[in-house]
This record gives sequence, C-alpha cells and structure tokens, in this order.
Amino acid sequence: LHAQDLGTEAGDFENRARKARRSLLSADLRPGECLWMGHHLEDSYEWSLMQKYRSGQPKSSLGIPVRNGKIIRPFLCVSKDQLISLSRFEKISFSEDPTNKDTKYDRNFLRGELLPLIKKRYPKYLKHYVNHANHLAAILHLSITNRIHGNQIHIFDQGAIIQGPQFTQYQVQE
Repeated sequence: LHAQDLGTEAGDFENRARKARRSLLSADLRPGECLWMGHHLEDSYEWSLMQKYRSGQPKSSLGIPVRNGKIIRPFLCVSKDQLISLSRFEKISFSEDPTNKDTKYDRNFLRGELLPLIKKRYPKYLKHYVNHANHLAAILHLSITNRIHGNQIHIFDQGAIIQGPQFTQYQVQE
C-alpha cells in the first residue's frame, strides 16, 4: 500500500502519514474486525517520551494504548529485538519504513539520536519505563487490573504473570 499526495514539505507530516496509513490499512476491515499493528515496547517508550515534551497530562506519558477502537497492538510488551527474533523464528519477513531513518522528524530524531545514548547509559531504561507506566496507570485508575476484580499479578525477575477470571494465564516479559 502506498499513501498518495502526502508531501513532506507541508507541516505535520508525521500525523498526516499516520492517519493515511491507518486509513489504508483499515479500508479492507469487515464489520467486527480489528487492525493488529506491530508496535513494540520501544515504540511505546518513544511515544511516551515525545508526549512528555508536548503535554503536561500524566495520561499522555503512559505510552501507546494497547487498544484504541479497532486498532490493537499486541506486541507493546515485547522489545523490538524480541519481535525480530520471533519473526525470524516464524519465518515472517520483517520490514521497516525507510523514512524511519530521516531524523528531521521528531520520533526518528528520538529513535536515531537520543535513544542510543539513553540505552548505552541506562541499559534498563525500558524496564523502568514499564514499571513507571504500570504504577501511573494504577494511580490514574487506567490499569486493566483496576477494572477487573479478582486478578493477581505475580512478579518475577524475568517478567510477570497476570492471572484472573477474565484472563487466560500469560506472561509479560521485561
């Protein structure tokens, strides 16, 4: 699929491109179907970091929502490296938008310039981001564990297991 007439010289390119991409991908959805996206943990961290510079609202720093209407992002608890490893294991081709390398766009600047420095200096930054986001979501009463009673969260060094009447048992890795 190719978005037409976006023109990078006009303002707000990133937002216009995101809307065009969603529109193209959603066009073939039948009633009741959802669009599953491949966003991963680093995407959520980047978005969260951008929002901290654009908004003073605590909710905006939680990261990308797992579900937003018909859009579902099941890999937000998985790192990009883990997702690439899974795609190789399953023999699923992995591709990246070539415009991701252009640092004139805010998100690409964070991804290409700032995050390598953060990752080198603070190798557990994603773990701390997830812990902070989970605590903030609980405080703001936005956590799924606030909405469904009878859940248990078992935390281990390797991740956590969420168990409850509305969940099948699953593990969330670091």
